[in-house]
Parts: sequence; C-alpha cells; structure tokens
Amino acid sequence: ADERERANVAAAAAEEAKKLQAEVEASLAAAAAAEGEGDGDAQAQPPSGPSSGAAAEAEEEEEAKEAAAVLPPPSSEQMEVDEEPKTPMEDETWRTLAELEDEMCARDAAVAFVAERRNALETLILELRSASSAGPHAALLSSDDLRSAVDEAEQWLWDSADNDDPEPFASKYNDLDSLAKELCPAYFEAVEADKKKVEADMKAEAK
Repeated sequence: ADERERANVAAAAAEEAKKLQAEVEASLAAAAAAEGEGDGDAQAQPPSGPSSGAAAEAEEEEEAKEAAAVLPPPSSEQMEVDEEPKTPMEDETWRTLAELEDEMCARDAAVAFVAERRNALETLILELRSASSAGPHAALLSSDDLRSAVDEAEQWLWDSADNDDPEPFASKYNDLDSLAKELCPAYFEAVEADKKKVEADMKAEAK
C-alpha cells in the first residue's frame, strides 16, 4: 500500500511538472510573437534623421522660389553700388565745372541770338535792294530816301561786325522796315496781292 501511494504521488508530481512546463513554453511563445510584431511596426515606420531633414530643406527651397517669383525685380537704384563720399574739394570742383558749363551755354545762346538778328537785318537790306533794281514791282520802290536808308543800314552793319549786343540789330531792322513801308506802301500792297493770288491758285489746283 505504501508503494502504491508513493507511485500515485510521483505520477501527480510528474503531471504537475508537465503542466508547468506547458505554461512556461506558452508564455515564451507569446513573448516571442509580441516582439516580432514590434519589429514589424518599427520597419513599417518611415526612417527619421537625415532623410526627413532633406525633405524639409527641399520644401523650404521650393517656397523660396515661389516667393522670389512674386517679388518685383530690383530697380537700377537698388543694384547700384554705393559710391564713396566725395571730399569737400571734389564737391567744389564739380560745382565750379557746373558753373562754367552754364556760363558757356548762356554765352552760346547769346551769340546765336545776335547772329539771328544780324542775319535778319542783312536779309532785309538785300531784299529791298534787289526788289528796287530788278523785281516785278521795282518802279514802286523808286525812292531816293529809301535807297539812302538801305545804303546807310548796310554800312552800319559792316561797322558793327564786332557788336555782340542783339538790340541794336533788332532796332535797325525795325527802323528800316518801317521806313520802307512808309515811303513805298504801294510796293508792299502789290507784294501782298501777289502772295494771295499764288495761294488762291494753289488751292484751286488742289481741288
């Protein structure tokens, strides 16, 4: 009886050992499965580090290009390189040169104005002398007083070659023109009539 009881105890212990071993193996299998799933999730996630940093840089570069396309191009003033400040001596030199240039321009304008008045007087003298000698209305300019005035104006013109004042030339022109119209009004009326006839003929031809 004792031997049978010992055999039963040994069998129960062996059965208990098998159950314990089965539970340990099941726990190990569950732990291994859980670790495998964790590795799979880690492999499925996108890698971090340099790759994601490069993507961010590419995105920033694209945004910078879009902003540059919207901004207007820089003006010429913005592109100019700032010059070094001028010294007081350089400023004074430029100021002096500018004043000299202004004086030269004013002098040239005055010379041109004198030449214009001189040429106008000379043209009037030549026209009156030519018209009184060979023009179509020469008989209407046969005035000794007018011829004397023309000669006197011509001599004055030669004597005033160095005169740089335009007023005397303008005054002499007005005096001679007024005297000619006063002494020979019929001549100027005939010249005006000829001018109107020519204009009428040109209008008639244009129709």
